[in-house]
Amino acid sequence: MNDQRKIIYEQRNDIMTTTDVLQIIKDLCTDLNKEYVDTFIQEEKFKEEWDKDSFTNKIISAYGTDLTVKNFLPKDGIGGKEILEYLNKESGRLIYDKIKTFGDEAFLAVSKRILLVTIDQLWRDHLLMLDHLRHGIYLRAFGQKDPLNEYKKEAFDHFSTMLSNIKETYISRISRVQITNIEDEEELFEEPEKNMQAIRHDIAMSDVTEETEG
Repeated sequence: MNDQRKIIYEQRNDIMTTTDVLQIIKDLCTDLNKEYVDTFIQEEKFKEEWDKDSFTNKIISAYGTDLTVKNFLPKDGIGGKEILEYLNKESGRLIYDKIKTFGDEAFLAVSKRILLVTIDQLWRDHLLMLDHLRHGIYLRAFGQKDPLNEYKKEAFDHFSTMLSNIKETYISRISRVQITNIEDEEELFEEPEKNMQAIRHDIAMSDVTEETEG
């Protein structure tokens, strides 16, 4: 848990201090697109075996549109590499359309705030899940399993899932965001800072800190 906390805090600090929010958005879109291609478009399978429906549904869920991928998938001579390049291009176009609609400063400021809030929300949920896992993990001893190893394995699996969910949730939010009014910068970041202060006092986090320092 302490290692996971360090990763999240480092990521959050990087986001707070970055001057290139657009690059963060691009990287998150690219990572998510690759996850989708790796999961649903397997190179070793025939095209007829690709899970095109689930693939398209995931894209719609993340971006609010299928990015015209339905028209692209049937084309000859394409595989995972070409599909990923297409997704990166189309998702980039969607982001740039948002920027043109709302303006660079407004969209990127709101995008940073949404990312911070998304990380805070999912990290808080993750801490609560780990707290529940810790309290019940010793029951695994009845199944001849080492509770500590089981806890480490499941905590790592849940953390990996949370990182993926952060990307998916964040991209879904910025793809659908509608900007009506932008407050000054201090007001813009007030809520994320309060979120992190609350997380620092979370019971589960206090337990981790005490165990680590003790």
